[in-house]
Amino acid sequence: MLTSSPQPAIRFSTGQIILLGLVSTIGPISTDMYLPAFPQLEHDLGQGPGSAQLTLAAWFIGLSLGQFCLGPLSDRFGRHKPMVVGLVIYVMATVLLASTSSYWSFCLLRLVAALGGAITSVVPRAIVRDVATGHEAVRLMSQLTLVFGVGPILAPTLGSAFLAFGSWRLIFWAGAVAAAALAALWLLVMPETLPEERRYALPPVEILRRYLILAREPVFMSSATLSSFSTFVMFAYLSNAPLLFEHLLALRRVPLLFSSESMRAGLFWPRKSTASCRTVSNLPRSCRRPSRLASYRG
Repeated sequence: MLTSSPQPAIRFSTGQIILLGLVSTIGPISTDMYLPAFPQLEHDLGQGPGSAQLTLAAWFIGLSLGQFCLGPLSDRFGRHKPMVVGLVIYVMATVLLASTSSYWSFCLLRLVAALGGAITSVVPRAIVRDVATGHEAVRLMSQLTLVFGVGPILAPTLGSAFLAFGSWRLIFWAGAVAAAALAALWLLVMPETLPEERRYALPPVEILRRYLILAREPVFMSSATLSSFSTFVMFAYLSNAPLLFEHLLALRRVPLLFSSESMRAGLFWPRKSTASCRTVSNLPRSCRRPSRLASYRG
């Protein structure tokens, strides 16, 4: 995705920043909220133990492909319309997910929902780059992170709460309603931050060429590989934990969720704070030398 010089005339209110953060949580919440329902999902769709992991894999495939494609599209058509279209696709697919009784249809719909929902991982960060650089960009990203970080931590608990009142279908109905509400708020309060004269329209071959150049960059690839493998470990645990704790160990759902939340929080926060330190050239002292707290964290 291309970026251009910022447009400092636009300043976001606190409500708009919160909305950006809430929209950014759609992907992580959609990933984690239905994890406690894995055993019930496998029973209702009739594919047996372990089959729910494939639905999670379909979600990740759509999420990764969507981010590769939707970034250039948002540079070509602006930030506003692609976000609305992506949220509409996500809402429609999620409604069908709440209604389907076919396992393979469920997997396909998870893929489609991820393709639409991937826009929520791309556009908010691009908007920050549109309107700010340097310390102002770090400030905005830090505020987004405060909102974004709550979603993945609370998502499994929210899923368990919905399961206490209904089946796994209620989780997807709630997700569809929440995404529709966010889409409506986006239309009402969010401005377009990329005017037409600053948009880019690259052919697919050129986009692919630039991705290949990025793939040959050793610093980027080493960082991306390390981050990817750490994420693999976390989601291998999260996807198998419901089967292990609820079926094999016969434990209640609450202890399982707190353990997964602790793992998520421990992996999430240090990575974000380090990225914020690298965003500006004039690094604060806390980024240049380790603090006592960092030494305690090991």
